[in-house]
Amino acid sequence: MQSRVRHHWPLKGTKITGTLHKTVQTAVLIETLTMLGAERALDWGNECEPDLVVDDGGDATWLIHMVMAEEEYEKSGKLADLETTEDCFGIIRDGLVSVYEETPTAVKSLYQMQANGTLFFPAANININDNVTKSKFDNLYGFRHSLPDGIMRPTDVMIAGKIKGYATALKCAGARVVVTEADAICALQALNGGNPCPNHRRRPLLNIQGIESYPGIKRITVKPQTDRWIFPETNAGAIVPAKGRITNLRCATGHPSFVISMSFTNQVINLMELRGQKDSRKYDKKVYVLPKHFDKMEAEYIHVPVEGPYKLLPYRY
Repeated sequence: MQSRVRHHWPLKGTKITGTLHKTVQTAVLIETLTMLGAERALDWGNECEPDLVVDDGGDATWLIHMVMAEEEYEKSGKLADLETTEDCFGIIRDGLVSVYEETPTAVKSLYQMQANGTLFFPAANININDNVTKSKFDNLYGFRHSLPDGIMRPTDVMIAGKIKGYATALKCAGARVVVTEADAICALQALNGGNPCPNHRRRPLLNIQGIESYPGIKRITVKPQTDRWIFPETNAGAIVPAKGRITNLRCATGHPSFVISMSFTNQVINLMELRGQKDSRKYDKKVYVLPKHFDKMEAEYIHVPVEGPYKLLPYRY
């Protein structure tokens, strides 16, 4: 992709900021964006205000609002109500246009804000997660590789026989998987996949603060990023890697480069599209999954002809 578009400077003059995981793959993404003419907006000020936000988890989106609310308070003494559209847009700069989000949970937050009329940014908000070449590869094959790795490295405990989550990857490693699912259809899918599946109205989240403040609980730090919590009633413990955060990156090296290259190619293609349509008003203040032909463009970048044939002549089905 770099070789195909690097001389066209499709992102020339675009200032990009965001929060991404500090990995080798992210470094290549930054290198690619710079090669295509983008500038990194690493500081906050009149010279560095970003045009676009590339986010992974919603952190930059949240931080931008906190900074803007603080500046508004210093200027006018008014505490901005970030739950109302009026106050949100009162503190957002004209230059900051859109956010690109690739994490499922943060994408859900964008859709919630769209539903209640509190979307932060004045133009398109791009849902990268649900592009086919992201969700069907990164979310599936990436986790099948990196999640078992992120559990085995910090714990040195055999997966087989244990009860763990992320059904397919850990079931293949011999775990006894129990799926807790809020969506009835997804629960039925899990049940048909051979997994015990209690259906709940809410998805439980790991409450680290609740664990830390539990009366009489003991914490044993096995190694950096790996804690064993002993509960007083049973004197039994639970191993919690990565302090409840993203295990496959804090305790391992994350997804393989190939599958990440697909996700980040998605990012770049979408950035080029929105930059090219900046003045056309093609995209309104909504959350978008961009058209399917962008997924087909990725096939071209990895040299698979869209029209086929898809297998080499010696291949036998």
